[in-house]
Amino acid sequence: MEMKIQKLYLINSIFPPKISGVGDHTAYLATELAKIIEVKVLVAFGEIDNFTQFKVEQIFSYVKPESFFSIIKFIREDPPDWVILQYDPFGYGTRYGLNPYIPLAINILKWLCPHVKIGVIVHESFIHIQNRKLAVLAQFLKAQLWLLGCAVDTIFTVIEPWVSILNSWFPNKLIQHLPVSSNIPQVSVYKNEVRESLGISPQTIVLGMFGRIQRVRRLDHIINAVKKIQAEGFEVLVMYIGHDTVGAKSGLTDVPLLAEGPFSSEEISRRFAAMDIYIMPIDEGVSTRNTSLMTGLQHGIPTVATFGASTDSILMQENGKAMFLVDAKSPDDFAMKVLELAANPLQRKFLSDGAKELFAREFTWSHISSKLLTTLESFEK
Repeated sequence: MEMKIQKLYLINSIFPPKISGVGDHTAYLATELAKIIEVKVLVAFGEIDNFTQFKVEQIFSYVKPESFFSIIKFIREDPPDWVILQYDPFGYGTRYGLNPYIPLAINILKWLCPHVKIGVIVHESFIHIQNRKLAVLAQFLKAQLWLLGCAVDTIFTVIEPWVSILNSWFPNKLIQHLPVSSNIPQVSVYKNEVRESLGISPQTIVLGMFGRIQRVRRLDHIINAVKKIQAEGFEVLVMYIGHDTVGAKSGLTDVPLLAEGPFSSEEISRRFAAMDIYIMPIDEGVSTRNTSLMTGLQHGIPTVATFGASTDSILMQENGKAMFLVDAKSPDDFAMKVLELAANPLQRKFLSDGAKELFAREFTWSHISSKLLTTLESFEK
């Protein structure tokens, strides 16, 4: 079947090799889309990688928020069928994520290029209100997102709970859930060889962590789980992979810990292979915007995570089949599920198989790009 869409532009401020989850998302999505249609990526000024599958254009600067208007001239000179904006308010050039030029530029672009359709992928909507200062900022960010939503033709969100919120804002627009995938290509290695190279004994239960040690990550859940496992006579090691080794070491002082990084994507994949159980206790709950969760599913690591306000129904439906999910407010339940997996290799194998099946069915870049294109094609007459 011939595609009606022939050319698509992706816009994002940060791009590889700069470290950014949304930047990686843009690169992987562009790579997959470029197998089918012509793709260009418009980014801020800065260092970029060379990609042979698509062209990357440095158009604007996150140091100068008003430079976002530069996209208008570029798109008018070589208009695509669709423009997709990767929206993370904190990535477009201001300290607090406010860039009023973005919705204004999109409105002008729509007026000057009425045949170019525009969509937005919302990676971060607005901040949660924690104090009076953040309450004011949250209102500004909501207004910014509302203005942007009014200007575009369709909206995608990386987590399902945002769909209902944005549907209430824009009842006449098509709003779709579009998950993220893993940004770590899987390498083929043998678990025992990786563990031996890291000095980890075969009998040790390795609890894996990956990503930032943020305030929302419940380290107390991890400490509690380790103590319960140790009380049952198991040898246990928490292995942290990521940039925040200082945070891991300062927050997990009472547990056996191997905290190293940052690493290349190949080494990250190798170390995932050394894990027995992947642990993700997050206050807001895991969701389909967590690339770290997707990496665990992709590698087939039995996972114990928390559910909360951000958790998608597609993940809740897989509780007990592709992962264990427990209430973020229940550290004892979290610890018991980790202990259950530590004591039961067959249960670990069952969840491992379920995780790999879920990832292959729902969260590959091929599946995500296909869902995006199918939605965009529905607008073409």
